[in-house]
Amino acid sequence: MGHKFTHIASILLLCGLMATAPIAGATTVDHEEQPTKQPRLESTGTLAIQSGNGTEVNPYVITNASGLAAIRDDLDAHYVLDSDIDATETATWNNGSGFEPIGTFGTPFTGTIDGANHTIEGLTIDRPSTSGVALVGYASESSITNLRLTDVSITGDFTTAALVGSATNTLVREVTVSGSVTGTGTVAGVVASTDGGTVEHARAAVTVESPGSAGGLVGENEGTISDVVVTGTITGGPYAGGIAAQNPGTIERAAVNATVVGTTDDTSVATGGLVGYNSGNITATHAHGRVSGTNYVGGLVGSSNYESGVVANSYATANVTGEETVGGLVGGLYYGSSVTGSYWNEQTTGQPTSAAAGNGSVGLSTAEMAGEAATTNLTALDFDETWQVESGAYPDLVGVADDEYPVSTETDEPTPLALNATTELVDGDLVLTVTANESLDSLKAVLASTETVSQETITLDAFSQTQNGSTYVYTTRYIDTDAGEYTLDVSASDDTGTQTTLNRSLTVGDDPTAPTVDPIGNFESPPTDPDGDGVYEDVNGDGTVTVSDVQALFTHRDSEAVTEQRERFDVTGNGVFNIVDVQRLFYTTTT
Repeated sequence: MGHKFTHIASILLLCGLMATAPIAGATTVDHEEQPTKQPRLESTGTLAIQSGNGTEVNPYVITNASGLAAIRDDLDAHYVLDSDIDATETATWNNGSGFEPIGTFGTPFTGTIDGANHTIEGLTIDRPSTSGVALVGYASESSITNLRLTDVSITGDFTTAALVGSATNTLVREVTVSGSVTGTGTVAGVVASTDGGTVEHARAAVTVESPGSAGGLVGENEGTISDVVVTGTITGGPYAGGIAAQNPGTIERAAVNATVVGTTDDTSVATGGLVGYNSGNITATHAHGRVSGTNYVGGLVGSSNYESGVVANSYATANVTGEETVGGLVGGLYYGSSVTGSYWNEQTTGQPTSAAAGNGSVGLSTAEMAGEAATTNLTALDFDETWQVESGAYPDLVGVADDEYPVSTETDEPTPLALNATTELVDGDLVLTVTANESLDSLKAVLASTETVSQETITLDAFSQTQNGSTYVYTTRYIDTDAGEYTLDVSASDDTGTQTTLNRSLTVGDDPTAPTVDPIGNFESPPTDPDGDGVYEDVNGDGTVTVSDVQALFTHRDSEAVTEQRERFDVTGNGVFNIVDVQRLFYTTTT
């Protein structure tokens, strides 16, 4: 046995000597001067990166698009741009799929890229079936700084953006992006998803589109965003926001002047000029432009939730339109979320009220919010260090950008008279609430049951008038108040004689706090909420919460029965349903 081991060791030693010995006729190389990993060759046979060794003191130097592609060969190295890069050629790369993103989910980019204030123009990626699509698809514990991306054209699936798809504990600083980004999941102009880390001193002038969540700067922010500006058009499904679609993190010193559109006709949606769905901290921000959606629509925030959801020292002037739960500043405010020291322009938003109106937020006129008048009326804003005023313009943030937000001197078209109506059972009585975007001169509502012959006609003087004379509440007296199907016809006019009507079918439930939940998969019983927290942990409907429910939720997580009522399975409480909720449910059943 000892002789055999000695023989093997001798062979290994000989192989090692052969590997290190110079080959006859070859040129010896000083290995200390070589890069840690040799970047790939261009088609011409020359190195894509020809200088540097990838260390912090001697980074690889990038001068062309091939050099950008070569970053994939050494994901933990340091890189610096030495010139502007024309990346329009990437449109023809990989049979038209364009640039291949740097880093993957399993092997993210962990190095640094210093753009040295250079520009990458015309970067193109066309990978509609790929997730993690961006210049850097996945980044972790890295930094990308001092870089401009212009005229980008990015198409991906989930987690799609121009600069970084998924960023974990990553620093993004002093970057600008212009162009278009399209995807089907969480999509954004700069970074699709942040988990920790910081995005600061960034600017985006972008068109972002997704049937899922869409953000002008970040899709889902679980880090810190500060000193940023967004312009452009952002169109999203469940969640859409000028800065972020969803914000469980921190946003401070941010400005938006954009069109934000929420397209999904669903109860679990939120569209805001700054943020769609907020469960984090928003401070010193402002939003201008236009915001439109269906439910939970706000000039600044669509919906803010939980005690962690804070909106402070901010304002909105964006024109706001929606169907239900609409506000000039914040659409909906729930579960202990708060608003302090914030304002909205009643004239430009077209909204006479907002969530937290009179309790942390105040509606003002254009004259009260512009120029020097702002320092008198927007008293919660710090005009010594944070905010500044210009004649004829709204306040802007000191040091964030050179933009001004002038008050329009043109004569705007009058805001159309808009109506909304809701019903609910309260202590056995059917309560009708009609909301208008201005005070009404006349109002007539006809509410009729489709299951009985009962009908009631209500005129203006029968309604209780609340909230700046734009919300009208009536408790029915004669109509059958059982749960069921109803029709509602409303007609109204304002003091200018402008008339409008609203016609809709509606369903009144037995208990508005206990919505109907459909069964999942082949289970006969629908899911239940054992602890009454609004989350249906008993997925299979058997009355208990066990690992079987975890298996059921995992198996059917992409089914229509789950996706159409996903808010019922938001176990983490962050406003989103994904695999993390399945993991959290597993944790709760095993601890």
